[in-house]
Amino acid sequence: MLSWHLKYGKREDWFEELGADFDFLEEKPVLYPDLYPDWKAFWILSGSRQVGMGIGNIQISEIYAYMKMFNINSPHQREHLLSRIQLLDNIYLKYQSDVREEKKKKAPKKRKK
Repeated sequence: MLSWHLKYGKREDWFEELGADFDFLEEKPVLYPDLYPDWKAFWILSGSRQVGMGIGNIQISEIYAYMKMFNINSPHQREHLLSRIQLLDNIYLKYQSDVREEKKKKAPKKRKK
């Protein structure tokens, strides 16, 4: 779901307006209602990333702060949310890394003088 969203999600409406048949629109994964809270939490927490030389992961302290803010107190619910956020975060970071590598490959090579 996340990989599809990162690749096509921002332009999905535009592609649909074109009215053409795009295979990737047919391949859009379904976000089941029970997964929506985790999806929403991921995108909220994604804004708390530390950025330096590259994009950092979502810190556990930020996830914990989110849990406290929204009164998620059950150990089971906390473990569940933590594992889902970390899973989505790993996919997100891998996607961003792949995009950077692809840009490096396409960039013109500098000549040595």
